[in-house]
Amino acid sequence: MFPWRWLALLALIPLSLSANAGVKLKLTQKGLEFGKVLVVGSLQEKLKSIKVPDISGKQRVAPIGKVQYSLSAMHIVKLGLPNSAMALEPGTGITLSISNAFLSLHGNWRVKYFKFIKDSGSFDLGIKDLAITTRISIRSDETGRPAVAAVSCTSTLGGVSIKFHGGASWLYNLFNDFIEKSLRNSLQKQICPLVAESVSNMNLYLKSLNVVAPVDKYAEIAYPMVSSPEISKSSIGFSLKGEFYNIGHHLEPPFAPAPFFLPNQEQAMLYIGISSFTANSAAFVYNRAGALSLNITDDMIPASSPIRLTTRTFGAFIPQIAKLFPGLKMELQVQTAKDPLVILEANNVTLGVISSLTAYAVQTNSSLSPLFVLNMEASVSARVYVTGKRVAGAITLNEMDMSLAKSYVGDFEVRSLHNIFQMVLKMAVIPRVNDMLQKGYPLPSLGKLSLVNTQLQVLKGAVVFTPPSTTTPERENAGEAAGDTAMASRASTSSRASTPKKRRVDVAEALQELRRQDEQEWRRIHEEVKEREDRREAERARQAAEREENEQRRYRQMCERQERFQQETAAREERWREEMRARDDRRDQEAAARDERFLAILEMLAKK
Repeated sequence: MFPWRWLALLALIPLSLSANAGVKLKLTQKGLEFGKVLVVGSLQEKLKSIKVPDISGKQRVAPIGKVQYSLSAMHIVKLGLPNSAMALEPGTGITLSISNAFLSLHGNWRVKYFKFIKDSGSFDLGIKDLAITTRISIRSDETGRPAVAAVSCTSTLGGVSIKFHGGASWLYNLFNDFIEKSLRNSLQKQICPLVAESVSNMNLYLKSLNVVAPVDKYAEIAYPMVSSPEISKSSIGFSLKGEFYNIGHHLEPPFAPAPFFLPNQEQAMLYIGISSFTANSAAFVYNRAGALSLNITDDMIPASSPIRLTTRTFGAFIPQIAKLFPGLKMELQVQTAKDPLVILEANNVTLGVISSLTAYAVQTNSSLSPLFVLNMEASVSARVYVTGKRVAGAITLNEMDMSLAKSYVGDFEVRSLHNIFQMVLKMAVIPRVNDMLQKGYPLPSLGKLSLVNTQLQVLKGAVVFTPPSTTTPERENAGEAAGDTAMASRASTSSRASTPKKRRVDVAEALQELRRQDEQEWRRIHEEVKEREDRREAERARQAAEREENEQRRYRQMCERQERFQQETAAREERWREEMRARDDRRDQEAAARDERFLAILEMLAKK
């Protein structure tokens, strides 16, 4: 196969007219110069295959008369295409021009004259100032893949010189003008068909293009063109769909790509812009696949962390948990409530996530007892970089907000859980997201074009990938290009993306710094938890002392009440006895008075 793979940049996938693109790619005149090396090398190999048919006939030569001649076994021994140029034809395609080309041909001659004289030898033919001009069109074939064709071709041969060797070569020199003309016509008839065949061979490669790139078990990404290429005098612009889909189920997201524009960077060979639509379509796909839901258990927390997913740890903040579920492990279930939203601003990549978190106590029989449900909103910064032919990334937590949606253990202050959940996200959730992001997502296929020193620039609505140079293409044994080398470096941009003049961020150092910050945060939270436990222990001791004092006070009060009761009872008994004595005295006095009156009556009766 001939090295026309660079034209895969011109039309990656079928035309499907739409309003806006998710990915844009621009190939500059400098990029065409790179492709020209491959094209000219392929064409040179093709032209070397020119087969010149044997030529024979009769020619009257004075003073000999009729001479029978034949030229055979003609083949090209040398071919050079020193000067070539490729130019963009606005709105049309590409024009390839070759000038000052040359070739040398070697063959055998045989002659017969006077009916009985025969002779033979060899000859060399040289052609200089060979010029070829062809215009290449780009279209979409019936399968939707790109197709190229040579729509026009002209070739001219300059000076032709022929020299015969051996035998009666002087005889050929008498009519070499006739032979030169025959050979010129034979060669010129083959040049343009071979050019067209070489261009057509490109379609064999284009038909093998995989128009949908698999990402992982959840998703694949498609790069169909959504409009015709925009061809100017300095570049070719391609608008690609750049949309993620669930594997085997292509469902459009409930949002459309917004228009964005690539800056003019003619010093680069090519540059690619990936919009926030592509990133958000990935979030839509992975959310639908359930890949963004996560169950967090204690074994996912680093063993060195003082923060554990246990009712003891959370009981320091929510006493009801430790009281109702003592000594149990916990499990957290995180589910996205909405599709995550990627926002691209100048030098800033942020991701907003709205999710719910349900906390469970894990019983000894592995059943789950719900504790509470939180609404969570988090904002993260993203660092984007290129690895191989894939774009990858890593995220760090910016801020997080929580609110209580439902509690099974009574009301509590959600703010007290902010630090502990922040660390859980940093230790368990974000590392797993980064593991997925670091695997990368395929960029549009660039054939065998290898990119080095890729620089990134975050613009409003898009991330622009600009490789300032490419590897020099090398020729394979069959004349094909072998420019398939690994990308030399991994350019990165954080939420404050670096400009070309800034030093690229070392991702490993950044991650190490994040781990160091996390360890400091773990120690701080550990001290905070220990301080909380100490305060709770002191509070429990204070409450116990206060309860003891209250008990003693209540006992004294009870004793005082009992003493007062006894005193009041004795007083009541004394008053009762006094009242009884007084009553008895009154009764005795009344009885004595009655007795006196009775005696008086008896005396009166006795006197009568």
